[in-house]
Amino acid sequence: MKDNDIKCLKLELGKLIKCDLKILEKYVSLGKVKEGYSFVKSFKIRVTDWLSKFKRRVQELEDELENKKLSESNIFDAWLQHI
Repeated sequence: MKDNDIKCLKLELGKLIKCDLKILEKYVSLGKVKEGYSFVKSFKIRVTDWLSKFKRRVQELEDELENKKLSESNIFDAWLQHI
């Protein structure tokens, strides 16, 4: 009887160890998912920042172009007045 109880306990222990390993594997997998999510989140922040800087630079260039057009127009108007 005692040997039978020991065998049953060993079997139960084996099942618990397998269950613990599965839980540990899922925990590790979840950690990897969290790391991946963290990477994606930081990448999104960097891309959003880059896009914001890009839009600001485009606006600066458009403003500069508009100022140059206005300046050229003023120069042309001044030249026409002297003709």
